Amino acid sequence: MAKSSEDVTKLEFFLAEKGPILIVNLVGPLLKRNADYAEECIQAVSASSAKWVIMNFRDVPPVFDEEICASIYSSLKKAVWKKAGSIRLSAVHPELRKVLIKRGLLSEDEVANNLTEALQKLALTSVA
Repeated sequence: MAKSSEDVTKLEFFLAEKGPILIVNLVGPLLKRNADYAEECIQAVSASSAKWVIMNFRDVPPVFDEEICASIYSSLKKAVWKKAGSIRLSAVHPELRKVLIKRGLLSEDEVANNLTEALQKLALTSVA
């Protein structure tokens, strides 16, 4: 069955939690019209008992709203920091990475090329 145009433009998230690690897989564009879905995601991360969070952007298209992205990431980071946790981003589009770094919201050590690398970085963080 073909997806409707609303399905293609909707932001969805899927959570996988095991012990102290929460992986959030994002699917869909980070656009203003998806701010409500992003807020649901932030609330789910806040409600999780996981200390370490990986945001996987593999299925997020390169079209995004800078203001919404900055707001979402800032809120996510605050939610994780309240738990005294750590956050990593994987598979972030280079343009989105530039925006978040330029705004002072993201450091290079918080970014991984893929999910495996992000898990390895968290493992190193937990040992330190």
